[in-house]
Amino acid sequence: MSCHTDKTNCLLCSDDTQSGTCSSCNPGYTLATDACADSCALIILVDGSCNANSDCTDTKNCEDCFGTAGECRKCKAPSTLENNVCAPAVEDCKTGSTLIENCKTCDSSTPTTCATCEAAFTLYQQVCIANEACKTDTNCKTCDTTDPKICKTCNDDSVPESGVSCPVPVPAECKVQNCKTCTAGDPNTCETCNDNFNLNSGSCVAAGSDASCQKNNVNCQTCDATDSSKCKTCKGGYELAENFCTKLSENCTSYDSAKGQCDVCNVAFFKSGKFCVPCKENCTQCTSATKCSLCVLDFYASDDVCLQASVSGGVIAGVAIATVVALGAICVLAWRELRKNRTAAINNASTRAGSLALD
Repeated sequence: MSCHTDKTNCLLCSDDTQSGTCSSCNPGYTLATDACADSCALIILVDGSCNANSDCTDTKNCEDCFGTAGECRKCKAPSTLENNVCAPAVEDCKTGSTLIENCKTCDSSTPTTCATCEAAFTLYQQVCIANEACKTDTNCKTCDTTDPKICKTCNDDSVPESGVSCPVPVPAECKVQNCKTCTAGDPNTCETCNDNFNLNSGSCVAAGSDASCQKNNVNCQTCDATDSSKCKTCKGGYELAENFCTKLSENCTSYDSAKGQCDVCNVAFFKSGKFCVPCKENCTQCTSATKCSLCVLDFYASDDVCLQASVSGGVIAGVAIATVVALGAICVLAWRELRKNRTAAINNASTRAGSLALD
């Protein structure tokens, strides 16, 4: 029977009381202490009522539900409610331990999968990429709509090289070929080179070519992009040590195979870790790349480096004086010998004349 008094959301009242006690509630409401309360507002068990989570379809993310379809009204933290559905928080949208950047919502059934990206980003292979990501290539005019990483047309309306990037033109203010930026005020000196080129004394040389780092280091594969005098990677079977490509047993006088290292290095090499690397130019004995103690002929060690020996002015003067003295002595001896010979000749002539007179 209907209630005698106003019982909000009460469907039926008991007929054995004058107070009109409510016995059942309208759909979506639960009986609690002679009153009908919103089921979604009940988050604890109430005598004669329901379990707040019993009707939830998404028991993982939803805390309180209502209606026969188990629609959610309150979500578990940190999920957020959107149109009566709990969406996992972006923080839960991860690949391994790496957060999927710029992801707005994750798949409700698979929190490790991104469902939608933030504005100005496109979901591509489970990664949110800027709608104009290819614009990072300043020479690109338009990007591919299906793959925002790929440039479609270049500024000069040409097709990108290999379908990926546009060729980098030489800047008008820079006259160095394959140079990205030149030194300010000097169009003939490069400061940074294009990709796959190394800087070498203000010019750009192709990576892997005979750059300065390879002239005295034949086993160097590629030079450093910012300093071509430094080796970046070595050829197969060689390892980089002190900017030099070497093998464990190479340039080694005494090699300890058990330890896998060199004990004593060859002349003009020094031990660096387990390798032997060369001393600086003109140095025959060193303890590091910067400390030389013995140099080659005509060079001497000074402040840990080898300097070319030069003849001083005093030495030159001494040599000159010695030369003059020697020449003078030779002249005196020659004069004495000449005088001696002349005297002997005169004496011989006098003797012959006396003999003729006696005859």
